[in-house]
Amino acid sequence: MRKLFGSDKAAWRAFVDMFWRIAKRSDLLSCADFEAEFADLTALARATTCCDEKTRELAFEWLAALGERREQWAARFTWKHLTLDVHSTQRAEAIHSALQHIISSSDKINKLWEKVQGFESDRHYRRFMEQKRRELVYLVPSVELSILVRDKLVPILIEEALSRVRKQAQLASLYSVVPDNVLEEVPE
Repeated sequence: MRKLFGSDKAAWRAFVDMFWRIAKRSDLLSCADFEAEFADLTALARATTCCDEKTRELAFEWLAALGERREQWAARFTWKHLTLDVHSTQRAEAIHSALQHIISSSDKINKLWEKVQGFESDRHYRRFMEQKRRELVYLVPSVELSILVRDKLVPILIEEALSRVRKQAQLASLYSVVPDNVLEEVPE
């Protein structure tokens, strides 16, 4: 696609920005807008005249194929699929390797699901803890104090925070979300 824009950096930047807005938009209601947004993107690309006809033809074939595969890359379509936070082949391979250590082919589906959920929770917890440890090192200038904070206070503070989050989750489970159109139908 880059060749299509030649030296027109402003048009290329506009194209890339529009593509990422389309790719990252994750609102379920925006699924209906995809066709129009992608047509605008294609029109922006067609407005260029910087290359030979063969390059243009290949670029538009590729762009059309990309539009056809929208459910594989546009966030508005992919958000509803369990990806375990995987967005690349390399990460997928790393997670497959890690999962091989905790699951077996004889696991029943509900046991498998529990193990996968546990793996995901552990992974997020480790990432969160590592981030907090890095933040503490930068916040505390004294090495001795940073070790004290990291080793003694963080586990206590994290446990208190987790306790509060659990309490909030219990309270949140008492509520339900009702779509606006349902409220209109409820008699007063």
